[in-house]
Amino acid sequence: MTTHDGLSQKFRTLLGTVVIEFADLESALGWGIEQLLEAPPSQGRIVASYLTFMEKKDVYRALALDVAAGDEALVSQIADLCSAIQKTGEDRNRYLHDLWFSFEGSAVKVEWKKGGDFDPTLVSEDELSTFIKLMRALTRALHDQRDLLAPSA
Repeated sequence: MTTHDGLSQKFRTLLGTVVIEFADLESALGWGIEQLLEAPPSQGRIVASYLTFMEKKDVYRALALDVAAGDEALVSQIADLCSAIQKTGEDRNRYLHDLWFSFEGSAVKVEWKKGGDFDPTLVSEDELSTFIKLMRALTRALHDQRDLLAPSA
């Protein structure tokens, strides 16, 4: 028996959906790097393939800010989007790398702290559903912004 045996199938499905939606968001960052580099797509893929999620976000941000220089509204939009992507990456790590167990029919996430302390948190299906919707919205916003900034636009 594992600590997560009591989690509902719906909850497990939602956690799986977090994985899939996060992969889409990470791919959108890679495509953004590809387009903004103004290099052959294969070179953009090579660069992006060596980067972690947070590094992709940082490289995308730097390239996008370079293209948007002088347009304060767009610079602000890029900064806001990249801040939201940063937080989403951190939240995703907490959802997927913490320990899960079921307590009285509820899902509980336990984050282990340095020194052996832990922080149990109740997480609802609605919370995960909202997080999934946020990732989808960020992916769409990233595609829209990338298309706006792309040299061919």
